[in-house]
Amino acid sequence: MEFSVRAAELTTLLESRITNFYTNLKVDEIGRVVSVGDGIARVYGLNEIQAGEMVEFASGVKGIALNLENENVGIVVFGSDTAIKEGDLVKRTGSIVDVPAGKAMLGRVVDALGVPIDGRGALSDHERRRVEVKAPGIIERKSVHEPMQTGLKAVDSLVPIGRGQRELIIGDRQTGKTAIAIDTILNQKQMNSRATSESETLYCVYVAIGQKRSTVAQLVQILSEANALEYSILVAATASDPAPLQFLAPYSGCAMGEYFRDNGMHALIIYDDLSKQAVAYRQMSLLLRRPPGREAFPGDVFYLHSRLLERAAKRSDQTGAGSLTALPVIETQAGDVSAYIPTNVISITDGQICLETELFYRGIRPAINVGLSVSRVGSAAQLKAMKQVCGSLKLELAQYREVAAFAQFGSDLDAATQALLNRGARLTEVLKQPQYAPLPIEKQILVIYAAVNGFCDRMPLDKIAQYERAILTTIKPELLQSLKGGLTSERKIEPEAFLKEKALTWNSPKEKTHTMQDFLLKFLIIFILMGMCYFLFMELGVDFYLFLRRILLSISFLCTRLGWCGWALALLLTILRFDPETMMMDHSGASGSGSGQGRGFRWTDLFGSSSTGNSEPSINEPPGPEPVAPEVAQPDGGGPPIPEDPNLHNLIPIQARMEELRNRLETNSIGQNLSENQWKGIVAAQIVVEENVETALVEDGYPPDAILAKRHQIRGFMFYPSGTPLSEKTYCSYAKTVEDLGPRASVPYKRVMKALERYDIFLS
Repeated sequence: MEFSVRAAELTTLLESRITNFYTNLKVDEIGRVVSVGDGIARVYGLNEIQAGEMVEFASGVKGIALNLENENVGIVVFGSDTAIKEGDLVKRTGSIVDVPAGKAMLGRVVDALGVPIDGRGALSDHERRRVEVKAPGIIERKSVHEPMQTGLKAVDSLVPIGRGQRELIIGDRQTGKTAIAIDTILNQKQMNSRATSESETLYCVYVAIGQKRSTVAQLVQILSEANALEYSILVAATASDPAPLQFLAPYSGCAMGEYFRDNGMHALIIYDDLSKQAVAYRQMSLLLRRPPGREAFPGDVFYLHSRLLERAAKRSDQTGAGSLTALPVIETQAGDVSAYIPTNVISITDGQICLETELFYRGIRPAINVGLSVSRVGSAAQLKAMKQVCGSLKLELAQYREVAAFAQFGSDLDAATQALLNRGARLTEVLKQPQYAPLPIEKQILVIYAAVNGFCDRMPLDKIAQYERAILTTIKPELLQSLKGGLTSERKIEPEAFLKEKALTWNSPKEKTHTMQDFLLKFLIIFILMGMCYFLFMELGVDFYLFLRRILLSISFLCTRLGWCGWALALLLTILRFDPETMMMDHSGASGSGSGQGRGFRWTDLFGSSSTGNSEPSINEPPGPEPVAPEVAQPDGGGPPIPEDPNLHNLIPIQARMEELRNRLETNSIGQNLSENQWKGIVAAQIVVEENVETALVEDGYPPDAILAKRHQIRGFMFYPSGTPLSEKTYCSYAKTVEDLGPRASVPYKRVMKALERYDIFLS
């Protein structure tokens, strides 16, 4: 049988074979590694690769193409480059870097590529989203109008945050930046428990960039213990991870948060912190030979953060009304907010919460600087009741800081300034809050309302925290919930009555105003008591005035520490220390001998007497027969006593008296080591003292015979300085001691002291 081939069938067969020839073939573009080092690989041969496309090395390590150059491609390696060597094959994946997203991610800890690192197995039921996408456009957005509560009184009252806002947390290291972020996550537990629909729930994404693994583990434990992991996702690019992963982690976390935003839900993302991401990006750029700019950062470092933070937005109702709120964290160096990265992020965000080291170490925590912190759009999202309560709070705190800066230089403040300082200190105390203890918004309203309206003004600072706990634990729940709807005149009545009742328990007692009747009554009581003591001492035979003289200085010092009543007592003691009988001395010298009238001034009161039971007569008493000169003891306590020279009672010329003094000093062996000038100084000083004393007594009206009878005591002034070797310094010191501590119960003594002061030697 003859086989014949039809042309039409052959044509059809060939056409079908040619059409289907290439359908099952897959062509992979492959390049080779030219050089590798420091996490950067140069690859030749990938001519069709896209910017940002992921590639895979022969060892299984992945990378991303960042630099597309004429001859090769610069690829950053997501992992260790030790397994990559020159000549290795590099294969394109054909896809831009993407990460898993969805509710299956909640409660999980993943790395920058979305790979779980919590040991709980692989992810299930999730979708994948690109890490780099365009931010929502203007038409797709809506202004921020819903509050995002942090649970912190200082934040929710002064720098409120709305859903869809970008609020920067900036401060030095160890000032509590992460604590604010964690408290915000913990506060969503109670907020989500009250949510009645999916649209009210707020999910949280925490991105840890360049942190220690131990810190991330501690954070996971805190969130787990508070049952906050059930609505949270943790993305960790720790300090031990390569710089490309630290650079990529914020974008990966943002992609996970955008899943909730684009599906009509709400999410909060925290970047902790973007300073480390900028450092990682700088490292990558310098290794890729990109030209450096300010602070060695590449020129597009602003775009690095702006394209990330612009993805946080509040969507319009037509696009689902979802939101993504961003809380980026920036670490400053020594409070310098004018550095490159801080100024960039400040200009991108909608406000900033500034933390200060000084406030932190003063115990003001959270250490928020109210003057520098601002929320540009959050006030529109603040609850009406909170806005009513906090209307004057920020102004009062600003005035307090201004006045407190000047008050430390002086204490002479008027009543208004003192009241401002008092109120400001208590407002600052009220805004303090312990870590990991967020407050519901209605409790914040109650506490701040109490502080702003003066219920804490008379309360000790250390009692304010106890007062706050007391009112929050005893207030009725229905009254607390009613505060969220706003504070009308009717709604204020019950809370004010409650706060006033509680404040009475904790306030310090009000200072009692003292009237003139109170003063006179207390003065009369003191006077009567002193009189009773006087008669009691007289009955016991004790010299009451001598007793007062000896304890006056110490009693007066103690009394002045007792307030105005102490001053009154000190004044009374000062009056009673003068002997009334001495004030009325008979200057004629004939004031009734033997009558007991006129005790008069005694030189033994001034210098003391070494004899007992042998009181000397007063100057005011009439002179009797010439007394026998007493024996004068050696000042140094050694040797036989030297009899008093009778010639000392005669009025002799000054020159002779000087010689006599010189001989007297040598005889008593006093000042034997003195120089000639010191001898002359002492003698001259004594002569002047004697003349001034006699002149003072004459001016006081004493007769010459009375002065003559006591001249040996006047002239004995310099020979009785408690037995110490006399020198010019000792002489002056003793005279000053007598002036300071001696009895001052008579006018003649004052005259003597005045006479001593006339000579310059005693003033020095």
